[in-house]
Amino acid sequence: MSRVLVVDDERSMRELLSIVLRRDGYEVLVAETGKAALDALKRERVDILITDIRMPEMSGVDVLREAKLIDPSIICIVMTAFSSTDTAVEALRLGAADYVHKSPNAVNDLRLRVRKELERMIGEERRRLEALAGVPGQRVHSRGHASDRARPRPGTAG
Repeated sequence: MSRVLVVDDERSMRELLSIVLRRDGYEVLVAETGKAALDALKRERVDILITDIRMPEMSGVDVLREAKLIDPSIICIVMTAFSSTDTAVEALRLGAADYVHKSPNAVNDLRLRVRKELERMIGEERRRLEALAGVPGQRVHSRGHASDRARPRPGTAG
């Protein structure tokens, strides 16, 4: 089961995304602050990080920057109610896979983007395994959590 970490200082948004993503079959972790999110990333493997941009104490851009230091292969999606081209460009430059504006349709947008990014990650891993096996195009079966296949546990050699 793929693991998603949702970071938002708004309790209602954390709860809504948690419910919706769990219904979609993901294991969901939540954090109210950037610091709590980074602590979770140091303890847990996470496939996708979804973070709000505007939060007290630590912005979503700072969370993204630090998350990429902890795990360079983590997929990050940033969201905000206050869209800014400069912020979007900075987030994408730091490695965000996508940028979502909080709107009435934001939850559906995030669901689609999470699924798309995980499918992309699994496809890349499948191609990597096929190349290692020397059998391009042959189906490769692997077991376990998507995070286990895609990257080593944070703090270990890969």
